Amino acid sequence: MTRVAALAASLASLALLAGCGGDDNNDSDLLGLSPVVTTPGASRYAGTYNDAISLLNGATATTNIVVAPNGIATGTLTVSGGTATAVSGSATTRGTRQATAFSFVAGTYAISGTVNPTTGAFQMTGNIGGQPFSYSGNLPTPGGDGGLFSLTAGTQVYTSSFASPGGGTTPAPSPVVSPSPTVNPSPLASPSGTPLNITFSAVDGVQNVDTSAFTSANQTLLQAYAYGAGTAFQSLTILANSSVAGSTDPNRSRRFVVQFFDLAPIVGATYSPGGTLNCGVQFYQFENNTGVSPAGRLYNGSGGTVTVVARTATSITVRVSNMTMTPGNYIAGLPTTGAFVASGEITAPIQ
Repeated sequence: MTRVAALAASLASLALLAGCGGDDNNDSDLLGLSPVVTTPGASRYAGTYNDAISLLNGATATTNIVVAPNGIATGTLTVSGGTATAVSGSATTRGTRQATAFSFVAGTYAISGTVNPTTGAFQMTGNIGGQPFSYSGNLPTPGGDGGLFSLTAGTQVYTSSFASPGGGTTPAPSPVVSPSPTVNPSPLASPSGTPLNITFSAVDGVQNVDTSAFTSANQTLLQAYAYGAGTAFQSLTILANSSVAGSTDPNRSRRFVVQFFDLAPIVGATYSPGGTLNCGVQFYQFENNTGVSPAGRLYNGSGGTVTVVARTATSITVRVSNMTMTPGNYIAGLPTTGAFVASGEITAPIQ
């Protein structure tokens, strides 16, 4: 498992740590947010996958799916070589025997679904002439063995596996950071001296969300902390928590999160979501922060950059530039609309 693959499993949950205003969440429960919360560049399974499944009566179903970096999967299932129809008896494919009552009419059919960015487990659905079917299983490990999958249509279950190694896969360019990336840091201005100043501009279509600046005056928490040292999940997360303008409810709060998939991000280097030097950026507004899955709204960052301005043994300063924030999926999510651009600087103590 790569550090990049850990994003969806850890960024959202880590952003929920150390809540404000009486939040006593059991944070281990929040790890279940994966794969609902996604960030561009999160999935190491991004790429194109294809294989074939033998159906009844000599027919074949060829699958072609494309997995986006955010874990959304789309593609086609093409039936050829006849119509696989059986109204009684049984169908046996690769040791799977089930009663059957489904007709695969020759043609090409759209399928769509999601992929778990951490495990590669996928679930997709489609329909043929109004008959629903599902296509699910595990994608092959990048560069490793093929994964098993099944096609379920009515009472028929066809099982097969992707070719090994690689599973007939054309992988997308990997966003994984190499252990020792080569960078040419540009000269940077010194930290501004203001611990927190994240401002939002180009606010368009945003409803029920406080887009006022995160400042030292309204912050309720500011910290950076390491997670999973020595494991594939290791990351350094910077968290700024602030109040919601006009609210006196301590269970409402906002959080701006920057996460690096390395415990020692390179001073002077520029990171971006899904880039070669990869990072994650998210914004939350919690409306009820009392349970293990607080209700709230989530925005994911893309398109902008995060520069590591300074780093000491006890603090880190990062500069966020022109980061476009758009609605994401949150396990206890509320309707989230519009977009805005985040820019500014955070200096956080390292816990």
